[in-house]
Amino acid sequence: MDEPIGGGPPRAYCLFSCESRPMGVPLEAVAEVMEPGRLVRLPLCPKPVRGLCTCRGKIVPVIGASRPAGEPIPPPGDRSGALLMLRSANGPWGLAIDRAGVTVEVAPESPAAGELAPPGGFVVSGTVQRGGIPHAILDIDRTWKGLKAEIDRWYAAVLGVESPGNPSPRPARAG
Repeated sequence: MDEPIGGGPPRAYCLFSCESRPMGVPLEAVAEVMEPGRLVRLPLCPKPVRGLCTCRGKIVPVIGASRPAGEPIPPPGDRSGALLMLRSANGPWGLAIDRAGVTVEVAPESPAAGELAPPGGFVVSGTVQRGGIPHAILDIDRTWKGLKAEIDRWYAAVLGVESPGNPSPRPARAG
């Protein structure tokens, strides 16, 4: 176990890769890691939304980080991924992750490095080092709020309607 210089008290984290980016979440936020199974894709969804799945009888949104430029999209039925099911203050949600390298690490968290956060609403609270590689630790509740805001903005722009913090792109109709 590598320990970063400085940081808070040791804590358990689930470390993984998401679209080849080293990331992690506090272990207490993890409900389970599961097979992708049947993912219901939603037409016209913004890129971070992979679809919906069921987990323990609940319909759960599944989000993924944006792919690095030039990286191919896996074909349907590809088994290189997994779903990390998370508990947040706003309910459960899933994160599409790479299957290889999922591990638990007990380590102190260092301050956040902004360049480690994937684009599209993900919020990083700090980093944990493992094997000399910094893993961006996601703030689960703030990330969900950020992702939801990104999705709301996208839908508002596509549908031409107002959303909080997003003025209507179309002029109001005279009635």
